[in-house]
Amino acid sequence: MHRDLWPALVRLADRLDRDRLGWLTEVHTPSGAHRLEVTPFPDWVPIDVEAAAGDLPPERALARFPAAVCDLVGAS
Repeated sequence: MHRDLWPALVRLADRLDRDRLGWLTEVHTPSGAHRLEVTPFPDWVPIDVEAAAGDLPPERALARFPAAVCDLVGAS
């Protein structure tokens, strides 16, 4: 997800499954295998994004996403 959408995502996080909001990083192990590491939400959220999310009304956060996403978060 593009960083411009992070404040809206953070603002709506209470409507989403937080286990699915982790930050995924692909790590190359010494053996050459790939492994995913997950930084849980909200540990990966930068302070400036938290501040922007706090200032964002929920209806403006919802407006940043297509209707299908709004349906997922229970927007009416």
